[in-house]
Amino acid sequence: MKLAISSRGGKELDFTGIDFVKTDSVDIVHDLNSYPWPLADNSVDEVNCTHTYSIIKDDKAFMAELYRICKNDAIIKIISPYYTSLRSFSNPDILRRVNEFTFVFYHSVFREAQKLDKLPFDFKVIGHGLQWLNPWEAKSEEAKEYAKTHYWNVVEDIVVHISPIKKV
Repeated sequence: MKLAISSRGGKELDFTGIDFVKTDSVDIVHDLNSYPWPLADNSVDEVNCTHTYSIIKDDKAFMAELYRICKNDAIIKIISPYYTSLRSFSNPDILRRVNEFTFVFYHSVFREAQKLDKLPFDFKVIGHGLQWLNPWEAKSEEAKEYAKTHYWNVVEDIVVHISPIKKV
């Protein structure tokens, strides 16, 4: 199964949409802050999660639910407002800021090295990308890197790819 979380704005054709409200692209209406979701354990191969992670009330419960429903090595794409974007700070529904390091904290190796509490799930970061605001998208990589670390509202969204690590 391929799952689109927060699909009310649309979804790819072969994805099943789940969201808080019913629209044409939502197949399953469910409060995403209520667990468990109406999906079987280890049933999901791929997830597209668009602008939902930052508004979920309990990020660890959300990640535990992703872990439960996803197969080992499923690909999870999370798109979220970047922590320095105006959207991240102006939207009163956003509960957490997301940057390149956010999802590293869900990896057991990192948590162990930092002497942090063990979590009941484990994810590896596959990679991430940034969606730049104009005029920054056309600038050199060096200019973008400088702007990202010195200015606000240069990057609009971050796209992070993670995968659950399950003992099989």
